[in-house]
Amino acid sequence: MALVLKTSVPGRVPWVRIPPCPPYMMKTIEEKREFYARCAEILNIEHEFREPVPRRNRWNTRRLGNGRFPGFGLIQCFGSHVRVISKQGTRIFKTYEEVYQYLDGC
Repeated sequence: MALVLKTSVPGRVPWVRIPPCPPYMMKTIEEKREFYARCAEILNIEHEFREPVPRRNRWNTRRLGNGRFPGFGLIQCFGSHVRVISKQGTRIFKTYEEVYQYLDGC
């Protein structure tokens, strides 16, 4: 079940506080790589996965992160939760399988 968020201002994405998840629920880099590859396959949009930087500073954070799908929107992983921002609105999912089902319907 997804949480649907609406804003009073069109085109603005609402800020949502997602509760922190325990470390055992965090996804590995390989799991995220596979997730974004599967999303790209479902949407039929090319996506290049970029490894997160180990330690941020002002010089190594200049590149855009993962989850940008031109023409569709943004898919972001936060621990065990996934936020999908598209033209249909913003939704939050608890599992990758729910995201796959949602993307199949788009």
